[in-house]
Amino acid sequence: MTAHLESSNAWLLSGTSRTHAAQLTFLESTLSTADPHLQALAWDLKARVAMAESDLHGARESIQQALAILDKFEILVAAWQVYATAWHLYGHAKSTK
Repeated sequence: MTAHLESSNAWLLSGTSRTHAAQLTFLESTLSTADPHLQALAWDLKARVAMAESDLHGARESIQQALAILDKFEILVAAWQVYATAWHLYGHAKSTK
């Protein structure tokens, strides 16, 4: 699953169209586990892909899912990534108004 995450991150950074399919595979895989760390990272990835596709509504929904996981569990490594994405999303949404 970590390999799926990192390959999706690489595709997202390169702007490759395979990102969407890869992040869906990663999200499906992680949601079938009980690992809240991976689940939060999967929702974060989905939010970043949505932002790259200019889908602010989808990005907001995904970030809310990730934040809900962080509210239940103390996952510091995932938390900083999710909060950073939320900060970028807020800044992006604010600049498009």
